[in-house]
Amino acid sequence: MKNKMLVLTSSILIFLTILFLGKNIYFKNIITKQLSTSFKQEVTIKNANFNFFNNSFELKKLSLLEYNLSIENVKCKMDFKAFFKSKNNFTINDLNLTGISFNNNSESIPTTNIGNSNEKTTEFLKEIDNKIQFDKNLSKFFSSSFNKDNFSKTLSNNLINFLIQNTDYIDVIIQKEVNIQFKEQINHFSKKTKDLLLKIKDNNNLENNNNIFIENISFSGKISKIDFNGSFKNFNTDLSKNVSLPLNIFLSHENGNGKIYGDINTNTLVGNIYVSLSNFNVHSFYKINNYISNGTLSSEQLISISGETLKIDGTTIIDNIKLNKDFLLSSPNLDDIKKNILEELIKLTENNYHTLSITNYFSNNIDIVTIKTSIPSEVKRTLINNRELFSVFLENQLKNKYENNLKEKKNKIKNFFKNIF
Repeated sequence: MKNKMLVLTSSILIFLTILFLGKNIYFKNIITKQLSTSFKQEVTIKNANFNFFNNSFELKKLSLLEYNLSIENVKCKMDFKAFFKSKNNFTINDLNLTGISFNNNSESIPTTNIGNSNEKTTEFLKEIDNKIQFDKNLSKFFSSSFNKDNFSKTLSNNLINFLIQNTDYIDVIIQKEVNIQFKEQINHFSKKTKDLLLKIKDNNNLENNNNIFIENISFSGKISKIDFNGSFKNFNTDLSKNVSLPLNIFLSHENGNGKIYGDINTNTLVGNIYVSLSNFNVHSFYKINNYISNGTLSSEQLISISGETLKIDGTTIIDNIKLNKDFLLSSPNLDDIKKNILEELIKLTENNYHTLSITNYFSNNIDIVTIKTSIPSEVKRTLINNRELFSVFLENQLKNKYENNLKEKKNKIKNFFKNIF
């Protein structure tokens, strides 16, 4: 009798276990299929826990592969009776998403030294070479009236005048450098936004029989080093039904805080999104610390969407700025004298320059980031206010350069005649 009871109990336990696991597997397959259909892309779910009596379920490690989006944990409350009656159209009462992250490989892309393959930098450095070219003035060294000090002073003044007159070219170099360094990210972002907006537009023109209506969504996660959280209400996965989708997302990292807000009509694909950042450390942002080793960043950006076109327009301020001299001076395009000149110019500028302002513009129609900064005006002001000091520095650099070059030329001439005679 005891054995029969043991067998019966074991059978019931096995049945309940199979039923418990089976319902979770069955539910996971259904919800995976429905999400894949709604988002029109492959969706994967590692685990699902379905509780019919509490009208709730929990998903672990949900991924939307095309968006490179993963969600660690999904908790949901809904009416399962209504769900099983119509799996194509149902309502979710509350949806909580935590551990959201974007699987972006951009940070693994190696950073090239500043100036590599930047023809704008090459052009500018070539002009500097022309101003301090030794070989063009070689005959003067053998003239009886030649004065080394006057010669170095003349070249120094020529170079300073050239730099003052062409400081605006610094922004040309910076803009080109940004578009080189972030080329893959810019092209990827442009393509993804175009594809996404076009997909939404095409989908809205079709008769859509699948829709999940979500009364309340709350979410949190991390993009790079920045934490975010937010919520919105009354969201349809059939985007043609969202007349106005309000966004309200909060950002934070260390002492920095920010907000993303606005609204989008996902039927007509028209809307504005505002991004406001305050007191973020520059280290919070990928690749910026290659150029700026320290500083506090604040920014206001406007993202405008109209059909398939997305535009970003804004201003950024970086206070207590300190440039990353090691990286800036590591360019193979800089010889010793140019490195010394750049290092001295950075030192003079940093003494009185503590705030950098940047305006930017981007459109996914042209795939180019346009940038204007306050650097040209600050460098120009520094050169004018410190002309005498910088001129003395340049004269000493040029004297050393030409003395070494002159010795080299004289030795070559001496060796030439030795070989003849």
